[in-house]
Amino acid sequence: MNLETPLQTLKFLWLKWPINQVEYWLNYPTPGLDYFLFDFHFPATTDPAKPLGLCAFAHNTTPGYFNPYNPEVLLPYESNALLLSGPLKLTSNTLSVAAVQSLLQADPSPKEYLLFTPNVNADHQVYYTVTAEPAMNVKGGSVKTKDATPLTGGGGTDTNPSPPATL
Repeated sequence: MNLETPLQTLKFLWLKWPINQVEYWLNYPTPGLDYFLFDFHFPATTDPAKPLGLCAFAHNTTPGYFNPYNPEVLLPYESNALLLSGPLKLTSNTLSVAAVQSLLQADPSPKEYLLFTPNVNADHQVYYTVTAEPAMNVKGGSVKTKDATPLTGGGGTDTNPSPPATL
């Protein structure tokens, strides 16, 4: 192995999910929405750094996913990204509806989007810290943060991010 060859890196974008899209799912007329699943999205790009994003699925206990063939693709947040080298575990991330609602209700001021910031835990799983960002015309206001928890890949290992995410 050539020690002078740099490690391969992946570029994980900071992402935003507009509040109007989030509220669409929270107000969806069919009851039973229980969580959102965020899976990795590899867009068509000419960027040699190959940025990875996320797409969102809304899950219901019955019938399952509301949008299995048309997930919402989260938008890049400015040009912010996290560069990571392996080993990495790219697993789906989940965020409960209750956690999303608590993000939005923690501060009554209007929100513009949920901001997803990539992180990696001690088990080398990529997960996202999610923050409710105030609307541009709102001064002050507190911002609350939750972690999107990686789904387990089996084996019974506790995969909550470190520090543990309790939703």
